[in-house]
Amino acid sequence: MILARGFFLCLGLFIFTASIGQNAAPSFALHNTLTISVRQQACIDVITQDKDASDTVRLRFLGGSVPGQWVTNSGSVKLASGVLCVTPTDQDAGSLWSFVFMAHDGVDSTLDTFYVNVEGYPARHALSQQEVGCGSWRFEMAFNAWTTQVTVYLRDENNTNVYIKGFSDVTGLIRDSVSVAAGKYKVITQVEDKMPNIRSYVDSITISRGIKVGVEGSSQVKHGETVYLKGVILAGEIPLKTYWVVEQNGYTQTLFQDTAYLAYPQYQNTTYRFIAQGRDLCLYEGSKMVESIDALGIRSQHVSSLKLYPNPAQNKVWIETNVESGILSLYDSKGMEVLTQSFANLLVPELNLASLPAGIYFVKLQDQSGQAWSGKVIKE
Repeated sequence: MILARGFFLCLGLFIFTASIGQNAAPSFALHNTLTISVRQQACIDVITQDKDASDTVRLRFLGGSVPGQWVTNSGSVKLASGVLCVTPTDQDAGSLWSFVFMAHDGVDSTLDTFYVNVEGYPARHALSQQEVGCGSWRFEMAFNAWTTQVTVYLRDENNTNVYIKGFSDVTGLIRDSVSVAAGKYKVITQVEDKMPNIRSYVDSITISRGIKVGVEGSSQVKHGETVYLKGVILAGEIPLKTYWVVEQNGYTQTLFQDTAYLAYPQYQNTTYRFIAQGRDLCLYEGSKMVESIDALGIRSQHVSSLKLYPNPAQNKVWIETNVESGILSLYDSKGMEVLTQSFANLLVPELNLASLPAGIYFVKLQDQSGQAWSGKVIKE
């Protein structure tokens, strides 16, 4: 029988007589081992009675593997009861305590032993970690026998979680790897047992190499619109080089080395990947999928692009298209419109680049119905 006494953890040990005659000795009922955690007070609640109305039953604590203290202990005719309490410390974790009681009725007595199994709080024994290149961090952690659940958080200098993973049914050891950018991080390890008791550990690590890459810009484009995307280095070292990779309709195209890109995925959902190469020669990337929708919000799958020649160009660039009339627009690498002109009845429209500085430009052609095409030209 387990009784709640305030904040105490109590277990009832019932003692019954099996006497047939008047002075038959009291006997103890069967009982289980009590399991408790350190720092919890365990109270053994002992109750007995005797069928013989002439017997006064009393209890004695004869001793145990650790001292116990009676909280109450009283006896009377046919009944005796008492509460003995102990409080294990952290150093007692893993112990199996024993306590010997005597029930006596003035003539005969009976001994029995009660056991308390002491469990410790969950704890981490060791942490080993290693930077294994290409921004990858590998760790291994060992835990004590009472740890059943582990959650590992990796937080950057902005206290943002860049990695979080839970491990269940832990049997002593966990390990994992994660790719992160160069920088300083805080490792928070939270360990639990089945009760649950919870304990946390905080460590700091520094990753010397690796780049965190992102892509800024809209994730949707309507009919006739252009999206200005920008690749950004969010954390880590200065890359050796950067470039864009465009994935559209199952095809992949590697583009120029720049941080800006004027995306025109007309009628086609397109993924733009901004790639940065670090000094470790590893590639780090951020990506954005731009969804193409028409003016009514209906998604389309038609692919439209321009062929420009010569490319690179010096003064003029010609546009290969079947559109005879429309509007030509030219944008610089920052997405600013630097030139626009109308054309009509031209089989091969052209743009004059003579007044523009050298650099990368984006061409947009739009016909009279609003359908548009895009391309890129390099001005030497």
